[in-house]
Amino acid sequence: VYYSWVNHITDETLEGLVGANLPYKCPEYLEAQRDKACIWCGSGRQVEAHHLRNLQAGGVALKPPDWQTIPLCHECHIGQLHSKGVEAFMRDIQWITSKVSLEDFCKLEFLHFKQHL
Repeated sequence: VYYSWVNHITDETLEGLVGANLPYKCPEYLEAQRDKACIWCGSGRQVEAHHLRNLQAGGVALKPPDWQTIPLCHECHIGQLHSKGVEAFMRDIQWITSKVSLEDFCKLEFLHFKQHL
Protein backbone atom coordinates (compact mmCIF):
# COMPACT_ATOMS: atom_id res chain seq x y z
CA VAL A 1 0.00 0.00 0.00
CA TYR A 2 2.77 2.47 0.89
CA TYR A 3 4.35 2.21 -2.55
CA SER A 4 1.09 2.25 -4.50
CA TRP A 5 2.13 5.69 -5.83
CA VAL A 6 4.40 3.82 -8.28
CA ASN A 7 1.28 2.83 -10.24
CA HIS A 8 0.47 6.50 -10.89
CA ILE A 9 3.80 7.58 -12.37
CA THR A 10 3.50 9.14 -15.80
CA ASP A 11 5.99 9.16 -18.64
CA GLU A 12 6.27 12.93 -18.13
CA THR A 13 7.35 12.39 -14.54
CA LEU A 14 10.03 9.95 -15.65
CA GLU A 15 11.23 12.33 -18.36
CA GLY A 16 11.64 14.98 -15.65
CA LEU A 17 14.16 12.76 -13.87
CA VAL A 18 16.65 12.92 -16.74
CA GLY A 19 19.49 15.16 -15.67
CA ALA A 20 18.12 15.64 -12.16
CA ASN A 21 20.87 17.11 -10.00
CA LEU A 22 20.74 15.08 -6.82
CA PRO A 23 23.21 15.59 -3.97
CA TYR A 24 25.72 12.90 -3.13
CA LYS A 25 25.29 13.20 0.64
CA CYS A 26 22.05 13.84 2.50
CA PRO A 27 22.13 12.68 6.15
CA GLU A 28 18.54 13.87 6.65
CA TYR A 29 17.36 11.52 3.92
CA LEU A 30 19.21 8.56 5.44
CA GLU A 31 17.51 9.30 8.75
CA ALA A 32 14.12 9.49 7.00
CA GLN A 33 14.82 6.13 5.33
CA ARG A 34 15.52 4.59 8.74
CA ASP A 35 12.15 5.90 9.97
CA LYS A 36 10.25 4.06 7.22
CA ALA A 37 9.04 0.50 7.20
CA CYS A 38 11.18 -2.14 5.51
CA ILE A 39 10.51 -2.16 1.77
CA TRP A 40 10.60 -5.98 1.76
CA CYS A 41 8.59 -7.13 4.81
CA GLY A 42 7.00 -3.96 6.19
CA SER A 43 8.66 -4.19 9.62
CA GLY A 44 9.50 -0.94 11.38
CA ARG A 45 12.13 -2.52 13.64
CA GLN A 46 15.86 -1.93 13.14
CA VAL A 47 15.44 -0.36 9.69
CA GLU A 48 18.64 0.53 7.86
CA ALA A 49 19.20 2.71 4.81
CA HIS A 50 20.76 0.20 2.41
CA HIS A 51 22.89 1.79 -0.34
CA LEU A 52 22.27 0.14 -3.71
CA ARG A 53 25.72 -0.45 -5.14
CA ASN A 54 24.52 -2.12 -8.33
CA LEU A 55 22.78 0.98 -9.75
CA GLN A 56 25.90 2.88 -10.61
CA ALA A 57 29.44 2.01 -11.57
CA GLY A 58 32.01 2.85 -8.94
CA GLY A 59 34.89 1.57 -6.96
CA VAL A 60 34.56 -1.11 -4.33
CA ALA A 61 35.32 1.34 -1.51
CA LEU A 62 33.00 4.06 -2.84
CA LYS A 63 29.59 4.22 -1.24
CA PRO A 64 26.80 5.18 -3.66
CA PRO A 65 24.97 8.48 -3.22
CA ASP A 66 22.53 8.69 -0.33
CA TRP A 67 19.55 9.00 -2.68
CA GLN A 68 20.33 5.46 -3.89
CA THR A 69 19.02 3.81 -0.74
CA ILE A 70 16.08 1.65 0.22
CA PRO A 71 14.80 1.00 3.74
CA LEU A 72 15.50 -2.57 4.87
CA CYS A 73 15.10 -3.98 8.36
CA HIS A 74 18.19 -5.70 9.69
CA GLU A 75 16.65 -9.15 9.28
CA CYS A 76 15.81 -8.61 5.58
CA HIS A 77 19.13 -6.88 4.96
CA ILE A 78 21.00 -9.93 6.18
CA GLY A 79 18.43 -12.69 5.58
CA GLN A 80 17.12 -11.65 2.17
CA LEU A 81 19.69 -9.41 0.51
CA HIS A 82 22.95 -10.96 1.63
CA SER A 83 21.79 -14.58 1.76
CA LYS A 84 20.12 -14.47 -1.69
CA GLY A 85 22.72 -12.25 -3.27
CA VAL A 86 22.19 -8.77 -4.67
CA GLU A 87 21.10 -9.85 -8.17
CA ALA A 88 18.43 -12.27 -6.92
CA PHE A 89 17.17 -9.75 -4.35
CA MET A 90 16.91 -7.00 -6.98
CA ARG A 91 14.93 -9.33 -9.25
CA ASP A 92 12.59 -10.20 -6.40
CA ILE A 93 12.04 -6.58 -5.38
CA GLN A 94 10.65 -5.72 -8.80
CA TRP A 95 7.12 -6.41 -7.50
CA ILE A 96 7.37 -3.05 -5.71
CA THR A 97 8.99 -1.04 -8.48
CA SER A 98 7.40 -2.84 -11.43
CA LYS A 99 6.49 0.29 -13.37
CA VAL A 100 9.89 1.99 -13.04
CA SER A 101 13.53 1.06 -12.74
CA LEU A 102 14.93 0.80 -9.23
CA GLU A 103 17.12 3.83 -9.98
CA ASP A 104 14.10 5.96 -10.98
CA PHE A 105 12.22 4.65 -7.94
CA CYS A 106 15.04 5.88 -5.68
CA LYS A 107 15.17 9.26 -7.44
CA LEU A 108 11.42 9.73 -7.07
CA GLU A 109 11.51 8.75 -3.40
CA PHE A 110 14.32 11.25 -2.78
CA LEU A 111 12.59 14.08 -4.65
CA HIS A 112 9.36 13.37 -2.77
CA PHE A 113 11.31 13.64 0.50
CA LYS A 114 12.88 16.97 -0.54
CA GLN A 115 9.47 18.42 -1.46
CA HIS A 116 8.12 17.68 2.00
CA LEU A 117 10.93 19.25 4.04
